Amino acid sequence: MLPKISLATADATFFDAIADRALNLEAILSEHFVYRTRAASLLGKFGLINYLRSGRIRIQVPRILDVKIMTTDRTSVHQGSVRMTVHQDAESVVIHSDFLHVWVSSEAGWQLIYRETF
Repeated sequence: MLPKISLATADATFFDAIADRALNLEAILSEHFVYRTRAASLLGKFGLINYLRSGRIRIQVPRILDVKIMTTDRTSVHQGSVRMTVHQDAESVVIHSDFLHVWVSSEAGWQLIYRETF
């Protein structure tokens, strides 16, 4: 079982999990998780997990840049940017993208309920 996630390490924990082919991602993502991609498609919790585990895409550990955090009692909104190398279809591409993460407090610690990239 994954230890409770602190807000200080929440984004890094998420990016480490996607770089490790969704290891521990089930504990990180809320049951109601939604991911809105750059192409405006939506993935739920298991849609993202299955995509990462399929092996069609590999992500090197990303470098998180410039994160701004706004927090209330049970919700925390993180806006920032990330640079990562993505391997897909025998091609490697360095991607720089902005992200919006919404974290919610639960008994299991902080869980990601919404992610958007743009």
